[in-house]
Amino acid sequence: MADLGIGTARKQKVFAVKETTSGTLAFPTTNDFIMPAGPATIKQTPDFINSEEINDSLDVIDQFQNAQPPGDWSCNMYLRLPNDHNEDVQGDILLECLQGSKVNSGTVSGSLIVDLTDSTTEIGYTALSGDTRFPETGVIKIADPVTSDEYIYYRGITASSSTAGTFHNCIRGWDDIAAAAHAGTGTAKVITLHSDWYRQAVNSPTFSLWVMTDHFTQGLSGCTVNSGSVGVDNEGAVTFTMSGQGMAMVWAGTDDVKAESASGQKTVNVDDSSKFSVGAYVCCLQADGTTDDNSGSGYLIDSIATATSFTVTTNLAETWAIDDEVFGCLPTGTTVPNAVESRYTYVWVDNTQGKFRSSDLAFNVPKNYIIDEVGTTNPEGFVEDVREITTDMNVYFRRDDAKYFELGSLGNTFKMHLLFGNMGTNVPPDGTGFDDVRKLGISMPKARSNTPTIGIEGATVTLAMPTTALGVNGEDSCDIVII
Repeated sequence: MADLGIGTARKQKVFAVKETTSGTLAFPTTNDFIMPAGPATIKQTPDFINSEEINDSLDVIDQFQNAQPPGDWSCNMYLRLPNDHNEDVQGDILLECLQGSKVNSGTVSGSLIVDLTDSTTEIGYTALSGDTRFPETGVIKIADPVTSDEYIYYRGITASSSTAGTFHNCIRGWDDIAAAAHAGTGTAKVITLHSDWYRQAVNSPTFSLWVMTDHFTQGLSGCTVNSGSVGVDNEGAVTFTMSGQGMAMVWAGTDDVKAESASGQKTVNVDDSSKFSVGAYVCCLQADGTTDDNSGSGYLIDSIATATSFTVTTNLAETWAIDDEVFGCLPTGTTVPNAVESRYTYVWVDNTQGKFRSSDLAFNVPKNYIIDEVGTTNPEGFVEDVREITTDMNVYFRRDDAKYFELGSLGNTFKMHLLFGNMGTNVPPDGTGFDDVRKLGISMPKARSNTPTIGIEGATVTLAMPTTALGVNGEDSCDIVII
């Protein structure tokens, strides 16, 4: 069958890379790869205003282009967690931008203040450093030179002062290291956060998003995450649905070399230079099957010179011969190995493990891009708006659930914890079978549900309880951690 040149939907790859300077495109590395769970999109569509000139016609005789609005992007991905604690989760920068910041494992610490047996489940700390608090859930490491180091998973925390508090619901001996007794006196026992923590912040970083769809490559600078959701259900893999905006789009199509572009020069001759834009990166597939990609860095286009040529910022390493193929350049990409199945989802309301029907935990974190400043062509900045984190908390209506009507009418709050990842045959509170497969935890220390809505689905009665995560002191309504 003849090759019709139509793009193939199965050929798509995505990269998201944190920007050093907000709004300046950053070229990705292989570790910035995201395998999209469904089509990823980038678009930036200019706005035009119709002419208001009076003319004896029903036709619009002219249009005027406005400054560029922000671009839009969307990308769904499965929760994929690496085996190595030093490696990042798939879409690491998307989670960082969703929350506002990232606190790396090992940067928050405190000191043990009481003696522990090998089964203590409430652990106090003092002398907090590295941050103003520990996350609501996570894994801590007790460094004990007398006995042995130990990793401990906890769910819930209470601060007694700005530098002291207590970890609750601790599961001892995590990560295949046996639980041990630890003395709170004598040689100092340091408690260190052993989880990557996506922490809420007032100001979010930006990233560059790159999407290659078969023969076409797009990049969008100055990207933010404006909304995200994670499915809480029993089907398939845990999926993050992400979308947002960005400042300026670039693109690179695929075209043939029209006239030889010799090594050492910066001008590339193609059949149609309109397939390419300034800011995109290109490389060349040569007749012998090798690719000149500037040692993996690509060649950055800095000007569209003529209708059949453009220039790049770096001298070509090799000669690009007539009929060689020029196309957008991106790395190969490394897939994070372990997708988390949705059936391994655990939910606690306060300290009671619950059963919930399929729901979405939705993050709305809007950004207002500045587009009305005279003298700018593309948006050059944005202002953060108030975040909202909600879920419907759907359940089958059991007799004990009648209490939720009183809780909703009184406006009571509760703690909600979710854990995604296999916890073995048995689950907390006893902790037996808690394996060392990495997991993702989401905690809301102050959630409030409205009065439930009763529904009928087939032969069952259901409740939908719209629930909102509230801040305690600010920038603490929700913690996301890799444990």
